[in-house]
Amino acid sequence: MKANYRIIYYNYLTKGTLNKHIAEVNTRAEEMFQQSQACCVPFMQSGSILVSGAH
Repeated sequence: MKANYRIIYYNYLTKGTLNKHIAEVNTRAEEMFQQSQACCVPFMQSGSILVSGAH
C-alpha cells in the first residue's frame, strides 16, 4: 500500500487508523480465502481437477 497508494497510506498513518485498516483488509482476505476453499472442496474430494487453458 505504501508503494502504490502513498497518499492514502499517509492519511491512514496520520489519522492513526492504519493498523485498523490493515486488520480489516486481512480479515476480509481470510474470509475470501475460506470461501474459495469451501467452494473447491467438492472438486477436490471427487478427484476432479479444473485446468484453465492459455488464451
